[in-house]
Amino acid sequence: MRGYHHVGKRFLKGFPVLSALLLIVVALAPVAQARAAQAAVQVTPRIPTQAPTMQSKVTLGDTSVDGPALWTSNAGAPNLGFASILAWTGTDARHSLNILQSSDGVTYGKKATFAESSATRPAVAAIGTPPTIVLAWTGTDINHSLNLLCRGAACGTSASGERKVTLSSDSSFSSPALTRYGNGFLLAWAGTDAHRSLNVLPFSLTSSGFQLGVKRILRQFGSAATPSVAVNPHNNQLLLSWTDSAPTGAILFATSGDGVGWSSAQPATETSSAGPQGYAVAANGMPTYWMAWTSADPAHALYVRFTQRFPQWPLGSDRTRFGDTAFGAPALGYVGDVGQMLLAWTGTDPTHHINIATITTPATPTLDQRIDAYIAGLSQAQLIGQTLMMAVYASGYNANLDQALTQWHIGSAIIFNNYNGGPLQPATLAGLQQLTQALQSHTDRPLLLAIDEEGGTVDRFAPYYGGTPSARQLAASGNPQTAYTQAQTDAARLRANGLNVDFAPVADVDQGGGIGSSRTFGTTPDVVTTYAGAFLDGLQQHGVAGTLKHWPGLGAATGNPDLTLPTINQSQAQMNALDFAPFRALLSQQPGMIMVTTVLAPAFDAHNPAMLSPTLVSGVLRGQLGYQGVIVTDALDAQGLILYMRQQGYANPAQGLAEASVRAFLAGNDLIEAPIEQDRLAAVVAAMTQAVHSGRISQARLRASVHRIIRLKVELGLINLP
Repeated sequence: MRGYHHVGKRFLKGFPVLSALLLIVVALAPVAQARAAQAAVQVTPRIPTQAPTMQSKVTLGDTSVDGPALWTSNAGAPNLGFASILAWTGTDARHSLNILQSSDGVTYGKKATFAESSATRPAVAAIGTPPTIVLAWTGTDINHSLNLLCRGAACGTSASGERKVTLSSDSSFSSPALTRYGNGFLLAWAGTDAHRSLNVLPFSLTSSGFQLGVKRILRQFGSAATPSVAVNPHNNQLLLSWTDSAPTGAILFATSGDGVGWSSAQPATETSSAGPQGYAVAANGMPTYWMAWTSADPAHALYVRFTQRFPQWPLGSDRTRFGDTAFGAPALGYVGDVGQMLLAWTGTDPTHHINIATITTPATPTLDQRIDAYIAGLSQAQLIGQTLMMAVYASGYNANLDQALTQWHIGSAIIFNNYNGGPLQPATLAGLQQLTQALQSHTDRPLLLAIDEEGGTVDRFAPYYGGTPSARQLAASGNPQTAYTQAQTDAARLRANGLNVDFAPVADVDQGGGIGSSRTFGTTPDVVTTYAGAFLDGLQQHGVAGTLKHWPGLGAATGNPDLTLPTINQSQAQMNALDFAPFRALLSQQPGMIMVTTVLAPAFDAHNPAMLSPTLVSGVLRGQLGYQGVIVTDALDAQGLILYMRQQGYANPAQGLAEASVRAFLAGNDLIEAPIEQDRLAAVVAAMTQAVHSGRISQARLRASVHRIIRLKVELGLINLP
């Protein structure tokens, strides 16, 4: 935690899991959210050159008046809690809105029907775990007004369990499009004016419902059918595509960095009668941008193609015409470690049944396979070193750091520029940059380089840039964009100084505990989720891995783990409702890391502090909540852990922390934040090495954690895999 002892710690809800209805062979693949400005192992990715092929196809019993809509969680990212949501307008007399939800990307369940009617297909997106579903559609009223509906915790409570807003001043010629953008969403549609101008509207969810941004009417663009809007996770660029309103029906594209200024329209050398569906993927080795469309010919042929360099479209091998035909526009998503896309469409059969299929590009190795191949090239010492993070408090590169990197092969480091009241080290930003550059240049594998940059009392950059607001001050602004903007600034500073991980934001819910209220965003899970989520996005959408801390929550702890061994005197129900809630809700935002701290939670484990508890780490965080990212320990040399290990019979702190490192790893942590003192670090390295060699830590267990760590390094652009 290091709120005092070391002063602070640290990367795109509504329904239950539904019963089985169909099987699709899909899996998960992590997103490369952004590229940090770091030295990298440069290996040219192998980009597929073969056309997409259909791997499996299932025809549902449900029918649609138009093409379906599809949402998959965070393009290219691990799908936590649920993988995809299918939405459509039914062929019943009311033209009701319907969804199917997949909890694992493999099975879909029985449909949920909304008490709303739509003229065409809806648009769908989601946020949080369990998900808050957001639907957008064109109404059946005479004006074809646009409507927004959300169901889930992120949109606040209401008597009906749903919130809805009708944009009575806005009407749509066809179906709208919807995507996650920043800390909210972006809605796009073709207006009912003579030119059918494209419109874009940002909005977000608050405890009181929808918060609408400023609408932009893009009068330079006119669409003859449903438009498509997506975000390229490589560079956070908005991608708008549509069918030209001219008679040719040409598919056009435009890009924007902020949703306000847009590039000129560019052609894709294709035509469509129903509008294209665009989708951007950031999985390493995958083509960046995909497009699906229904052709303008009488057969309504179904096409898919991709490009690695949007908006340039190579000719020939990247384009496939499937044997299936579509009524209305198709839908695209990305679900799978195996590099597969998910395609959905309404068939041209008499009753217009909905179809779903997986498509892929042959000869594309899975991300897991590429990571495993990378790991196979590591020695035993390098594998062990990947699981350790050393603490660096130094004015410059020195012999101790060299030993850790070149002999022990430590794979990560956290920088402290102050320690127990000592002098500022390095004293200048130039010195900090030289230190991080030296660390990366002396290692045989790229390092995760972290710092505690929360703001307020835990502000490592304050001596260099001046102070920044605390979490509570950011929340007091009343605008989540304030937290997002501050994190964006912090991310730029981290990258400029060679750092790629921030041990922030704090996801603890303040309940009068020992952490100190200023370090928390608020006293309710909703407030903490909103502002910690905005801060997390601000970091991870700008090239820095964020870290939710301090699992399982210090909001009600009896003290600070840096100074004592605190306890959480709450029931499982209380902790589930309060402490776990922000962590659970923010999993869909794919936090690069989650930090586990030294606190006793007897309701879950009467004997082990959380950091050493298989129940709280492997059982609850990994198992019940489903987090698949990197789990990092809090500082081993915090007084709380030293006290606990002393109770376990380890009078020598170095020996006690060495044993604690092994127990923490066996509990389910992936990355051990080692003590700052060299003798204690040496003891941890020796203990972990002995545990691996003796079989106490199995090879499978070791490689599972290294796999997650390497995946994070790939996501940050530190390692480019073949």
